[in-house]
Amino acid sequence: MLRSCRRQTNEILVVWVELLRRGVRILSKGKRALQGKRVARSEGESDKSPDVATLAEGVQRCEAVHQER
Repeated sequence: MLRSCRRQTNEILVVWVELLRRGVRILSKGKRALQGKRVARSEGESDKSPDVATLAEGVQRCEAVHQER
């Protein structure tokens, strides 16, 4: 009786450990995918919209042109 209980407990533990490993794999894949999307988004946003330094340079050029006139 006690041996069968131990065997069942060990089998249950083995199943739980395998489920946890699969869950960790799935979560790590999802995390990597999310990080990849975030990187792609940030790169895309920087390509589409000019950064603050570029805007500041443009404003300075406009002011210089208007002052010359």
